[in-house]
Amino acid sequence: MTGREAEKYIHSTLKFGIKPGLERISFMLERLGRPQDSFRAVHVAGTNGKGSTCAMFDSVLRAAGYRVGLYTSPYIEHFRERIKIDGEMVSSRALGRAVERVRDAARAAADAGLGEPTEFELITAAAFVIFARRRVDWAVVEVGLGGRLDATNVFKRPELCVISSLSLDHTAILGETIEKIAFEKCGILKRGVPAVLNPSQHAGAREAAEKYAAGAGSPLIVCGAPEDAELTIDGTGFSYKGERFFTPLIGPHQADNAATAIEGLRIIGIEEEYIRAGLEKVVFPGRFERLCGRPAVIIDGAHNRAAADALMRTVDAVCRGKIIAVMGMMADKEHGYCIKRVASRADAFIAVRPDNPRALDQRETAREAASVCPVVRSRKNPVDGVRLALSLAGPDDTVLCTGSLYYIGRVRGYIRRRLARK
Repeated sequence: MTGREAEKYIHSTLKFGIKPGLERISFMLERLGRPQDSFRAVHVAGTNGKGSTCAMFDSVLRAAGYRVGLYTSPYIEHFRERIKIDGEMVSSRALGRAVERVRDAARAAADAGLGEPTEFELITAAAFVIFARRRVDWAVVEVGLGGRLDATNVFKRPELCVISSLSLDHTAILGETIEKIAFEKCGILKRGVPAVLNPSQHAGAREAAEKYAAGAGSPLIVCGAPEDAELTIDGTGFSYKGERFFTPLIGPHQADNAATAIEGLRIIGIEEEYIRAGLEKVVFPGRFERLCGRPAVIIDGAHNRAAADALMRTVDAVCRGKIIAVMGMMADKEHGYCIKRVASRADAFIAVRPDNPRALDQRETAREAASVCPVVRSRKNPVDGVRLALSLAGPDDTVLCTGSLYYIGRVRGYIRRRLARK
């Protein structure tokens, strides 16, 4: 099977939807020889910041000399970004070989009466097969949805569990209160396995996490808050427990994520020099990423209330001149709050429609923005929206492309091609 055939096969299972549960993935992994038992794992759940936190663990572990697998979602530009080894996305050939094995296991699961595996189950199984084949020392694994019933929750005993910032999201599946969401996210905790909790938590979330950890027998460390955060367009400096650190990821929330990573890395025995070096080199596309300057073009996948608040705090701290916002959202997200939060700060707002069946129509996005922003336009095509934004921006202004990650990748690719032609 080629890489292209593998991707086509995986995407063909989208019609089976989201089916939380561990029966199918557990059956498949047994057929595949339990590849997830062949490496040490850091398992990361949460609502916001889990991808950035994973990137930090990955960068530090590589700085310490380990071979590291990184499994995250969604991708920005290329599907294979979801599975990386030593910072590089897996080859098309490696993906094809793994998915060929996974397909046989998936057919066996369906024949056993367990139903057709979902897209996420197939990708997860393929990632673990690839990590085992490449003999990674560590795998940093991001939960897809929730935690307790997520397809990644198949480790008998990970080395470390991490809970990033918790807030309301996917409420139709995970529950409509922060306590219910915390219960689902903390479902990755295991007896005797240390866990760390991001310092930025709703009081109810922290209490629920501590209660769950006590019941699960998991020693939970609640990270202290970082201090003296300094934000620039180049990154975030901060102090944690008397030591000064820097990460190129930008925002006060990234200081919280870094503190979480620091605490976890210390638990698993990583030396301070590697923690510092790895944090200084971490890269994670699509999270307040500056693609160019004059005008600055920044992309960020803020798609829920907490993420939108964090984004705009960062904008206020580091951006100068006018803000020209380009925004597209999913209809099943808390789009009203997010759109108004961004539009109220923008000098001009362009509504676009992500290329996804769940996308909110750009005209609805424009209507919601119009109540708080004086200049609102709409374009169905995200790239057309960016072109319009660039035409409205002066050299000292900022074009802020935000909302769903489902369109951020197209914008990123367009800007990079535009820069290459200059």
